[in-house]
Amino acid sequence: MDASGGLHLAWMWRDSADAGTNHDLAYARSTDGGKTWTRSDGSPYQLPITAASAEYAARIPAGSNLMNPPSIAADGQGRPCMATYWSPAPGAPPRFHLVRREAGGWSVTAGPARSATFALSGAGTKRPPISRAARSLVVSPGALRLAAQPHTPAAPAAAGLDRAARGSDVLAAMQRVADWQLAHMPDPAQRHPRGWETAPFYIALLALDRIASDRRYQEAMVRLGDANLWQPHRLPYHADDQCVIQAYLDTYRIRRDPKMLAPAKQRLDYVLAHPSSVAMDWDPPACQERWTWCDALFMAPTSWLEMWDATGDRAYLDFMNREWWATTERLFNPATGLFFRDESFLDLREPNGRPVHWSRGNGWVFAGLARVLQLFPGDHPDYPRYRNLYLAMAKAVLAAQQSDGLWRPGLLDAAAHPERETSGSAFYAFGLAWGVNHALLDRNRVAPAVRRAWNALTHCVTPDGKLEHVQPIGAGPHGFDPGTTEPFAVGAFLLAGSEVYRLTGGV
Repeated sequence: MDASGGLHLAWMWRDSADAGTNHDLAYARSTDGGKTWTRSDGSPYQLPITAASAEYAARIPAGSNLMNPPSIAADGQGRPCMATYWSPAPGAPPRFHLVRREAGGWSVTAGPARSATFALSGAGTKRPPISRAARSLVVSPGALRLAAQPHTPAAPAAAGLDRAARGSDVLAAMQRVADWQLAHMPDPAQRHPRGWETAPFYIALLALDRIASDRRYQEAMVRLGDANLWQPHRLPYHADDQCVIQAYLDTYRIRRDPKMLAPAKQRLDYVLAHPSSVAMDWDPPACQERWTWCDALFMAPTSWLEMWDATGDRAYLDFMNREWWATTERLFNPATGLFFRDESFLDLREPNGRPVHWSRGNGWVFAGLARVLQLFPGDHPDYPRYRNLYLAMAKAVLAAQQSDGLWRPGLLDAAAHPERETSGSAFYAFGLAWGVNHALLDRNRVAPAVRRAWNALTHCVTPDGKLEHVQPIGAGPHGFDPGTTEPFAVGAFLLAGSEVYRLTGGV
């Protein structure tokens, strides 16, 4: 987006899953928020834009090690500039290039030459020795300068963030939000009732049930489970489709009704008997038979631990433990104490040059890690590894909290992501409060951060109980309508409330 609000779009074409088929840089612009699109000379596009109708800023043949995606920015006059790298000749080392629109048309400026070469080809995750372009350079009179990153100022911190929470107020806020969600369950055609989008709400209903004075939330979960026939979702290996098992087994622990256990056990037993042999490289959808994206560390591991707890069969525990560390080895960044969403993010950078660490993605992990620690046997040789990972993440999470008590969609560049965001923030509040309640974190140091987070979260709830400021479904930080809500975010809010309630002593 340029300073006048115009949108600039750059892309390359690709003929197959093989990155070696990347070719040609194309361009389009819009001055009406994306309703209509034109070429750089103002001539209109007929949608959809095709390879035949696209405007080409640079013709680059396949087999040139062209990196996707290009980065794009614009100067004060709205003139676009792209940046990416490719090999200028067959067999030559890839080098960065600037492609910019000038009065006479498009021009290409090559960056510094490199002596080391490599080939960008094949499907799946790539680990090239040089990073994608994180932002474009644009030409100003007489000099190259970094493109301005447009953003709006963060909302001022809400009043009363340091106010001590009372247990009765926490419970009342939880009930108001839960009741709103129960009255506004999403259309099954949009959010499947067995899907991951709704499962955290089911899980959190039982957390609310444990502190509520009556059993109406437990009864609501039983009704929802009966409607689902206590079945997991569709794909047998996919972590997302195992998430709802956690709610089923939580209910089974209370009711001891075999129908709540049997379908989930059948699903996990199938996976044990037919383990996936796909590689951990990020190459969806096949790779999603394993836990190759960080969200999976909330979705599946606790389901496996709950099954171990319900049956006593150590095979479930061993499977969970093995897969957890396979994922962590790939996606955890020790330098930041945070997880990459998946391997496609390994070499991406925020405008400030720091790694892209998505808030809700890390929120899934941090909340999942707290839930794993609650069930994982303390005498297991790997228990200290989970504990140390939790402590490393807690340190990073605390450092990323903003002055208004919340966290931003991109954890390490709040200026580029000014939006208040509640789903990741609620998961962090839950994980931090859980750590204080279980004596893993220092109460004097961490409880004030939890208090600020909870008070900020309650400021994002409308009077009738709708939780807002939820980033929609995605895989990385981006802007969104502040009025958005989702059942999984309501689940995160209720989980946070359940631990904040305990932090207050329940009074």
